[in-house]
Amino acid sequence: MDCNVRMVHSATQPTNTWVTSKDESREMMALWPDVVRDLTDSTKNFIISDVTKWMAKILQYNVPGGKKIRALTLVYAYKVLAPSDQLTEENIRLVRILAWCIELECYGSPDPERVRRVKQLFTDLERFIIMNQTIWETISEEEGQQMMAIWPDIVRDITEGIENLNFSDVAKWMEKVLQYTVPGGKKVRALTLVYAYKVLAPSDQLTKENIRLARILAWCLELCQAFGLVADDIVDRSLLRRGKPCWYRYNGIGLAAINDSLLLECSIFYLIKKYFKEKDCYVILLEMFYDSILKTVMGQSLDLLSTNFGKKPNLDLFTMNRYNSICHYKASHFSFILPITVAMQLAGIKDPEMFRQAKTILLEMGHLFQVQDDYLGCYSDVHGKDCTDIQEGKCTWLIVVALQRATPEQRKILEECYGSPDPERVRRVKQLFTDLGLPNTYSIYEEETYNLLNVHIQQISCGLPHSLFLNLLRKIYHRVS
Repeated sequence: MDCNVRMVHSATQPTNTWVTSKDESREMMALWPDVVRDLTDSTKNFIISDVTKWMAKILQYNVPGGKKIRALTLVYAYKVLAPSDQLTEENIRLVRILAWCIELECYGSPDPERVRRVKQLFTDLERFIIMNQTIWETISEEEGQQMMAIWPDIVRDITEGIENLNFSDVAKWMEKVLQYTVPGGKKVRALTLVYAYKVLAPSDQLTKENIRLARILAWCLELCQAFGLVADDIVDRSLLRRGKPCWYRYNGIGLAAINDSLLLECSIFYLIKKYFKEKDCYVILLEMFYDSILKTVMGQSLDLLSTNFGKKPNLDLFTMNRYNSICHYKASHFSFILPITVAMQLAGIKDPEMFRQAKTILLEMGHLFQVQDDYLGCYSDVHGKDCTDIQEGKCTWLIVVALQRATPEQRKILEECYGSPDPERVRRVKQLFTDLGLPNTYSIYEEETYNLLNVHIQQISCGLPHSLFLNLLRKIYHRVS
């Protein structure tokens, strides 16, 4: 066997000194550009060339300059130990890739030069992490502009559809409804759908037309969000939405806004029919939106039933099981499962196991998101939005955990004050939440859930890119609104 690395025993050299030939070193270096390309290709999913270039610099500066003793030892050992029929060109290439993995890992070595390289790598990676954290924001800003560029087309499609039914007055009114209620949000769900499609779809599918179709579906999500918020604001008697008076309070519209919410809902299915009727995914898309709306409405119903419809709430109903059901239906399906699974369908993914694993992770994210929403509703001072969970006696994470911890005296305070619009009673409830240590409990919960979700994402084994879910998780981690 022709080995490029051999062990030499001699009087002039200590035993176990590894002598490595230039041949294997050259073979390793010949593979290095492929390793760099593999590691930087993942950043190309974000369409941010600066990040790709920066990562390449980190690799070139920190990795290939050493003697590669451990790496060459691995290759040598494989050539000695493997049966001759396994010593194929591909297998040796795989061993060299593992050898480069060893070169990427210098940590734990006492060698001062390696320590210096690790310290430099930490510094470089810190810069890279900071850049990586801005990737979503950069993508969101750019994609948000692309989304808004087709918004006039969406409005025109919907209003022309109404005009064609000879309802010109309704068409004019609908334009007002659309412009006031739909485009003013952060579009997190919509942007998630487009981002997921770009990550999941084969490169030959990423045509201008297909990306435009993804953006149309993204606007369907925003319409879905708008129709739910219009109705929700009426039920909650909210005052503000996105820094403006809620739609039902605009120009004295009142309960007529219920009909407007139905117009918004109908617009979703009008757009899906207009653009996807001739496509294989048409029926599945309809089912996905119907299913998500149904589950969200059921979750909202469970939420409302918990409040006892404005009467004194029955705190015995506020169990963690009930709260988990509200999260499952009210938050997870629409905010997380629908955007990703719609993108998967549009990308042509059919494997049921891929959908199952995705939904499992997304349900967990939705639960975290709802807990965050409950906490921020009480403790975050977000301008342009008012939260009335305490006044309305909502079943939130805060009240459920508070009831688990409260002494009999503290429970009496909650029974007396929770669900009351009186500002002093609201203040007493908030103070009790603080006295029970809920802000600290929330911080621990968020951190532990984030870490657990990271582990679960790494365990996805069906071929879905981990980066898709990791970036979605990082987007909501430590959010403040």
